[in-house]
Amino acid sequence: GPRAFLLAPKGVIGVNAKWLNLDQNFLPGSNILLETADLKINVFPTTLFYNFGLADHYMQAMFMFNPGKATGSITSDVNLPYTNLNATGYSDGFFGFKIGLLGAPALNLLQFAKHKPDFSMMAYFRLWYSGTYESSNPLNLGSNRLTYEMGLPMEIPVFKSAKHPLWIETYPFIQFYSTNTDPSIIAMADESYQKPLFGWENHFTYNITNAFWAGIDLRYQYGGAVEL
Repeated sequence: GPRAFLLAPKGVIGVNAKWLNLDQNFLPGSNILLETADLKINVFPTTLFYNFGLADHYMQAMFMFNPGKATGSITSDVNLPYTNLNATGYSDGFFGFKIGLLGAPALNLLQFAKHKPDFSMMAYFRLWYSGTYESSNPLNLGSNRLTYEMGLPMEIPVFKSAKHPLWIETYPFIQFYSTNTDPSIIAMADESYQKPLFGWENHFTYNITNAFWAGIDLRYQYGGAVEL
């Protein structure tokens, strides 16, 4: 999300909690699109993080868990309707790790306060684990597979000499998936596999005051087709 890729001081332990209310036809916990699905999803992704330094490079370790609930309806490829569906538990979460590559030094609080905004680039690795899943259920919050994600988040300050710079965060990434050896009953298959997916996440944020900022998000995805 916005401001998730900006440089931060080392020695900080924190919690980033969110609430997402979604009305979509993407299955929870995955990038799988079902045109016939009508789903309402409430999830609460909560990320624990720790910032530290290694050889003067900024580092961050993360763990995210994602409790939630989904309701709705799905029509299968053979026009078999599944209505009044609901699922509760956990959607997919992740273990993550960032390391500063360019313009991302490890700074203590005092050094960070004096640090002028500048371009930075990090390497980002995430391992997504499955949330709650039961193959006999047409609707699941989890995906019953692992997702391997890697990318290069970059932070670009515009008007960096101003008191309130405009930040551009851009994050090209790619995801690879393990095979789901026990697909949901709606798939009617012995296993399912999702092709690699390329994504490009972008955030444009501006500090209106020292305490408030506003932003616009843009995201592009290509690939990720599912094979049964």
